[in-house]
Amino acid sequence: MLDDERPTQSLVSASLLGYVLGELEPDQQQKLEHQLKESPALRAELEEIRGHLKLHQAVRKVAPRRGSFDRMMRRMSQEGALQGAVPGVHCMLRRAFLLAAVAGIVMVVLMALFGDKRYLPVLPKDEVIGQIIYHEASPDLGGTVGREIEQGEVLVGATKNTGVYDAQIWLPTGVSRSYSIIECGPQTEMQFVSSREVKVSRGFMRRLNIAPGALGESAFTVVTPHGRVEVSGAKLSVRVTEAETQVTVGEGSARVIGGDVPQVVPAGHFSLIARDAEATPPQPLLQMGLLLYNDPRMTAPVVEVSLRNISPVPARIERVFSRDPVYVLQISRAPDYSGQNSLGERYEALEVNLLGNPLEHMGEVWLKPKEEYRFRIDVSQSLYGRPAAEYWLVVVYKGALYGPQGAARLDVTSRPLKIDMRNK
Repeated sequence: MLDDERPTQSLVSASLLGYVLGELEPDQQQKLEHQLKESPALRAELEEIRGHLKLHQAVRKVAPRRGSFDRMMRRMSQEGALQGAVPGVHCMLRRAFLLAAVAGIVMVVLMALFGDKRYLPVLPKDEVIGQIIYHEASPDLGGTVGREIEQGEVLVGATKNTGVYDAQIWLPTGVSRSYSIIECGPQTEMQFVSSREVKVSRGFMRRLNIAPGALGESAFTVVTPHGRVEVSGAKLSVRVTEAETQVTVGEGSARVIGGDVPQVVPAGHFSLIARDAEATPPQPLLQMGLLLYNDPRMTAPVVEVSLRNISPVPARIERVFSRDPVYVLQISRAPDYSGQNSLGERYEALEVNLLGNPLEHMGEVWLKPKEEYRFRIDVSQSLYGRPAAEYWLVVVYKGALYGPQGAARLDVTSRPLKIDMRNK
């Protein structure tokens, strides 16, 4: 008789390894995260696998300064070091080296999974893993880099505080000519455990441009007093206050973990982690609102549209006449409307008819957190000649979103607004 638990356990273990390496399909990942939420033993096994895979991070990584490879190639060419090279030999050596590297990584993984954890090497403190460049702090909302002040090295285990300066941190990924770049605001305090993990106690990592790691590397992890953020390849920002950790994603996605339940935050969304609490579900950075104005001079009500930045970071958005079309009006008859959050099935998409000075609604505008961009539209032309009935209006923002964390393009849809035209 077959043992029901044994084959199931091996499959789950393989899924856990694929989960840590980011190789699962979205549906498999969602199913496994549901199992993790209900099984403490499974969560413990997941942490054990993560601990084993950190063995790769103990291997010394070369952290050259920017342009080192190009300077070396120019010098070798000038000195004639490549004149005696046999075409094709360096390619064969490179392939042999890659095969040996893959075999070595497989061996290390097997040793990590089945070896004795007491003998895992520890990355020494004071190991140089990157470069930090300090700049004058910039008051610009977009985080423009100021004048360079000084440069230094990023050391394992050393606590860094940016003080009154902004800072750029360059970290090698193990892939040739590939770096992860982190831009920090003033008074950001952090400590690097490795080139793929940093602890942030306070401050604002305005932009993390995280590149994928080399083969076998785990996700880049930001650990805060409230939880952690895992990124394989994305652009985002992380702000740590006394009360919470704020994670805003511009490009790609990030796994935000508070407690034991992760939240996958896509581009154009943010999530918050409070102390001893689960991360909030991802929310769009922008929120669209509609408000009715009854003007007796108009044959139909005037609608005020507001686009509000509800995120913890500034956002640059497009106004009505930045290009065509950015804001779209959608109209539905009452029979097509099936509930408070329904958009109906037969919406018509129309251009908005702006009321006011067009010059005030051209180009782009920065919105600080909680700020709004407002404009009014005349819907009488859109409703003129239609049967006297109830209508539901929706406005959709189909524009760009840019912030310190990166750029995204998204659709932001308002909740349906009811207009009764039966007595007009």
